[in-house]
Amino acid sequence: MGESKVTFHSAASATAAGNAMNLAGIAAVAVQLTGAWVATVTPKATIDGSNWVAVEAYNVNTGIWSTVLAANGLYLIPVAGLRLFELDMVWASGTSITATGIGVGAHAVPFGHSPGPYGQSLARKTLTFVDTTTAQTIFTVTGAVLLRLFAICGADLASAGGCNAVVGIAGTTNLFIASTDVLAIDAGKLWYSNTPVAAPSVLSTVAASEWVIPNGQDVILTPSAQIDSGAITFYGFWTPLSAGATVA
Repeated sequence: MGESKVTFHSAASATAAGNAMNLAGIAAVAVQLTGAWVATVTPKATIDGSNWVAVEAYNVNTGIWSTVLAANGLYLIPVAGLRLFELDMVWASGTSITATGIGVGAHAVPFGHSPGPYGQSLARKTLTFVDTTTAQTIFTVTGAVLLRLFAICGADLASAGGCNAVVGIAGTTNLFIASTDVLAIDAGKLWYSNTPVAAPSVLSTVAASEWVIPNGQDVILTPSAQIDSGAITFYGFWTPLSAGATVA
């Protein structure tokens, strides 16, 4: 299966659940909203066919995840494993709204690793530090991708002389994670900001920023001085934008 197209609402101007999409073989639904409208549009999915649950949609323009679609634009909704999908619409005012969707089969996403949340691929890389003073490649990026990441420390990072570290790409070395004292990165802590935490955290907070990497720029960790020892595993949730794009 390649893709299937459904018009959820056609020039609609009244509250309605609209048409449903059968999700057999579909990993994600791409939705486009057009028209002049004020309404609450909620993407919903179900397994049992009776109980519909709101699901998150990714705004391709703003890079924001939300369970409400509030404006015209393009949205991507991961639906792998679900049965039916619809756009529940509560009308407020305006002329009309048209909502069109395309379901894309799982085989269309080149899973370079294991499937992850949001219908993306998951890349993993462990860095082990032994008197490390130079930039370390975390992920090798080919082509254009959407990427969000975080890290979990496996062994306390140590630096007798003191050291900070950032995660980013060449030219913007702190794109993903700002400068952090490596002595604060201890075993079991999540590292996604300059304040590593030991407490469980929701993914939307841990990996809140999703960046477009357009030209195959590799993701790197750059130390300000020497990291004597320690180990940390990075997790990257990514989606290909160009043909053959990968994160490894």
